[in-house]
Amino acid sequence: MRKILLMFAVLAAMVFTGCSKDDNGNNGGNGGGEPAGEIELEGYEEPIVDWGISKQELKSRVTYTLLNEDETTLSYAGKNKVSMYTYSFENGKLDVSGAFISTAYNEELADFINKKYIYVNDIVSGEDRLFVFRNKENTMLVTVGIPSTQYLLIMYSPRNSTANNTFLIQASKSLMNAEGGDCSEIIKLFQANISKN
Repeated sequence: MRKILLMFAVLAAMVFTGCSKDDNGNNGGNGGGEPAGEIELEGYEEPIVDWGISKQELKSRVTYTLLNEDETTLSYAGKNKVSMYTYSFENGKLDVSGAFISTAYNEELADFINKKYIYVNDIVSGEDRLFVFRNKENTMLVTVGIPSTQYLLIMYSPRNSTANNTFLIQASKSLMNAEGGDCSEIIKLFQANISKN
C-alpha cells in the first residue's frame, strides 16, 4: 500500500507540473449518477465507472496517454479541466475511479457535484476533510478530497466497495507533505459552495 501511495503522490506531482487548464479535447470518460447529457460540467469528463471491468477492458476504452500501470492501478493524463485520471482494481476488477481537477474550478465543480449527486456527509480526519455524495440510485459514492492547494481529487466507488476513505486520506497527506500547502481556504470555499445549493 505504501508503494502505491508513494507512486501515486510522485506521479501526481509530475503530471500536475506538466498540465494546464488550456488543454483541449475529450477524454471519453462516462459519468455514473445521471444519464449522459443531463448534468454536465464543461471541460470535465467523469472517469469510467463501469464497476467490475478488467484492466484490459478499461485500457481498450481509454484513448488518452497512459502514465503508469502496476498490478492494481492505472493512471492516465487528463484533458481540459482534468489533470489526471486514476483507476484502482481489486481482484482484477475496477473498484475505484478518480480524477484530479484544479482548484481554480472549485466553484464550478461544487455546483456540478451538488446538482448531479446527493450530499451525504463530511468526513473529518485531523486536518483532512472529505465531502461525500451519492448518486440518486444510492449505488455509487462520490468523495471529494483536497490533497493539495492546487488540486481536488474526486473519487468514485460503488456503494458496496471494499475501498474506503483511508486511501484518499493517506494520498492527501502524501501530497500535502510533498507540497507543504495549507488547504484550509480551499476547504472553506468548497464547503460554502456545497451549503449554498
